[in-house]
Amino acid sequence: MRNALIELNDKDFETLCAASLRLAGASEAFALRGHDEGGIDFFGRFPIRNQSELIPESLLRTTLINFPLLILGQAKCNAIGNIIGRPEIQKFTEQVKECIEKYHNIKDPPVMRVPDSYYLEREPFLPIFITTSSFSERVPGTAFANGIYLIDGNKLSEFLLANKIGIISCSSGVSFSKENLLGWVKNQINLCTYQK
Repeated sequence: MRNALIELNDKDFETLCAASLRLAGASEAFALRGHDEGGIDFFGRFPIRNQSELIPESLLRTTLINFPLLILGQAKCNAIGNIIGRPEIQKFTEQVKECIEKYHNIKDPPVMRVPDSYYLEREPFLPIFITTSSFSERVPGTAFANGIYLIDGNKLSEFLLANKIGIISCSSGVSFSKENLLGWVKNQINLCTYQK
């Protein structure tokens, strides 16, 4: 799985990240699939609610916190040996700050960006950094200090396999199929690509 993820182009990997967040419970997630996006490759919303199916949705909407949490994310499709270091996390931290402040006082804001109408300035949010590779030893501390949630290639691969993405039935039981994974990503493009 991880080797197949590494072979995706950057735009398809952004789509896969958005689609993975939907699998994880996001009410919506979109990939920007652009070049000038200011470091935010995908965005969406996670509902803040109890996951128990025993509680009716109508009761969940009466809670004190009834809005879904904003997600802002970066996707890095790198070779396994290309480890993400602190400078990339610090850069992402600044990019998230610029985005959440709606690029005020930025001379040349990104063209492809999270739409202004999608979120409120300085709204609470969860920054997520997803990579096919891994993070250096010093990254978790930097990420924790900046409230960034990290997902490396192993964790992403395990999640996708647990959700049977890329899995096919065969005579010996089940097997991974790169073609099946690519087909799933292709099917997600229209669903998960933000349309201006």
